[in-house]
Amino acid sequence: MIFQNDTTTICFDVLHDEYLGIKTPLLFLHSALGTRHEFDKLKEYYSDRTLILPDFPSHGESTTTLAKLTMRDLANYVRDLLIYLEISSVDIIGYSMGGYAAIELALQSRSLVRSITSHAMKFYWTEEAIADALSVLDPAQIWSRSEKAYAALSVMHEANGLERTCALASGVIEYFRKSQLNEEDVARLECPLLLSTGDSDAMVTPEEVTRLYQSLPKEKNYLAIEPHSPHQILKLDLGMFTESVRIFQRTI
Repeated sequence: MIFQNDTTTICFDVLHDEYLGIKTPLLFLHSALGTRHEFDKLKEYYSDRTLILPDFPSHGESTTTLAKLTMRDLANYVRDLLIYLEISSVDIIGYSMGGYAAIELALQSRSLVRSITSHAMKFYWTEEAIADALSVLDPAQIWSRSEKAYAALSVMHEANGLERTCALASGVIEYFRKSQLNEEDVARLECPLLLSTGDSDAMVTPEEVTRLYQSLPKEKNYLAIEPHSPHQILKLDLGMFTESVRIFQRTI
């Protein structure tokens, strides 16, 4: 499916729409250099929910003519998509960049977000963290690390071209030098939040996620450390992760 405005075309999937009006839809938001297909295996665990899976602008099949993007822009496009679909409230599972965009969305459009599960989200954007992320998003360095990975990413982002996808994703990260969320912002969320990461995630460590969790009010914020899991969602134990999400959502 396609949603368009003057500058951007968002490609998305809606699955199991027979549950609309019965259960709150579940929105999946993917990582930087990812696409909605990151969730192809995870979505199978939610056959009892309406699922909404978009590609962010400049990722996958979604395109944009904009020269720059910020995390707030990504959240705004998700908001516009939900309005277009006439969906008034969602639960969100955001992976990495998708978790940050989910929090931005919930801060801007509070009534749209019933709950957030944010998995493996980098939150503390120090200068070192920004430099590391920009290295990961550099096409030349992707090529030097793995020609196979470069080729796979080129296919994933053929609609934009990998160079452009990397450039716009890098702009999102670089903008953190000017503006980023802080702990007080997250504490202002009105919706419940589950913070999670893998116990062997070297990019978003359990210590970092625990630090954010400990800064928040405990009434509606939760923490899960997933066992035997690195950063890559394809290596996450999806059954155990889904159980964590279901336990969390039963508290809402």
